[in-house]
Amino acid sequence: MDVGAEHGIRRVGAEAYQTPTIRLGWLPLPVPAIYDGESTREFREWLPARRGMLSIGGSFDSDDISDYYVTPVEMGYEHVIDLDHDFVGREAISAELDDPQREKVTLVWNADDVVDTFASLFSDGETYKFLDFPHPRWAACPYEEVRKDGDLVGVSTDKGYIYNEREFLSLAIVDVEHADPGTEVSLTLGEPADNTNRKVERHAQKEIRATVAPAPYAQDNR
Repeated sequence: MDVGAEHGIRRVGAEAYQTPTIRLGWLPLPVPAIYDGESTREFREWLPARRGMLSIGGSFDSDDISDYYVTPVEMGYEHVIDLDHDFVGREAISAELDDPQREKVTLVWNADDVVDTFASLFSDGETYKFLDFPHPRWAACPYEEVRKDGDLVGVSTDKGYIYNEREFLSLAIVDVEHADPGTEVSLTLGEPADNTNRKVERHAQKEIRATVAPAPYAQDNR
């Protein structure tokens, strides 16, 4: 702290520690692509249960675990992909680099809709999903539906309130045709109605309007 004083370093606490990843476009924990397929069967059989168990939460609900997988290209890692050597998945990655189908973006949540989410806690009727500021996360791997004109176009993942921006943001992976900054979409906040997770409070789903922005949302000056 003494060394960093001249550079403006200051303590912000553990609650704020998680939020910079959202501004800088780093997706910390997508579902790893190990839970199906013969090629990874021996790995799954070796993997201890306590290491392989992950909770998945949010409105996106699929019976096919592969629908939760993401690729290095979708995560924005193309700048560190080296095709000058052989590796598992090289052919698929090379093809995806030439013709990507989805792209990582930032979603800027509509402030009025976020306020409505909290306002439901102070009125009669159903309440919406409680958002624990600044980094709500009730599952290790959050996946919320992202829709455009009613059609499913992607998933919203890690989310949080950014005080410096006075905005609530999330990282999402959406179809490339809807990835342009300024595109208006919506996301569905909350668990499906038939959710049986007793660690999640009862709530109704809430449609949140959002605007697509670049990822990273903030300039990394390193």
